[in-house]
Amino acid sequence: MSRFGKTETSLLGVQVPNATVLGDQQAALFAHGCDCPGMLKCNGTGSFLIANTGGSLTKSQNQLLSTIAWSQQANGKFTPAYALEGAIFTAGACIQWLRDGVKMIDSAAETEQLALEAQDTHGVYFVPALSGLLGAPHWDMDARGAFLGITGGVKRGNMVRAVWEAIAFQVKEVVDAINHDSGTPMTNLKVDGGTSKNNF
Repeated sequence: MSRFGKTETSLLGVQVPNATVLGDQQAALFAHGCDCPGMLKCNGTGSFLIANTGGSLTKSQNQLLSTIAWSQQANGKFTPAYALEGAIFTAGACIQWLRDGVKMIDSAAETEQLALEAQDTHGVYFVPALSGLLGAPHWDMDARGAFLGITGGVKRGNMVRAVWEAIAFQVKEVVDAINHDSGTPMTNLKVDGGTSKNNF
């Protein structure tokens, strides 16, 4: 830690020194207490996953991003903690699309009950590539979204459930990639953001 400035305005009568800068995903990883290997954090709308991989840089074989999570100073020496990041660009945004794009729902909150009541997807699968599969591990900008397996027996709840399951499958795919690359199995996943407000 080194001081590189102070706040412009007075806070509680004093200027507060600036001594730390963190990217949003790294800050969330730190704030959620993911301070050792085997812990990872996932946020909602985009479902960016970032996993603490410890004190050495891990190079991904699965198109994940290798990054520094943070660096801490002790006794005049900086000690870095590294991370692997898997970006998913369309996750919670799929629920927004159901509401605003195709008007299948009136609010994101109602999807919980619809998905729970449906019991299964009735064979429907959803490909959440509304803006390609731009994130890890595919990085395919030409992919397109799709509902597959629709029959006459499919109801709105089945389709909503398929969207939620697609979000979960995307997250699992990135967790599997992190597990493959890191050598330390992920044992603790912390989630926040809009999609975490749904018990399904």
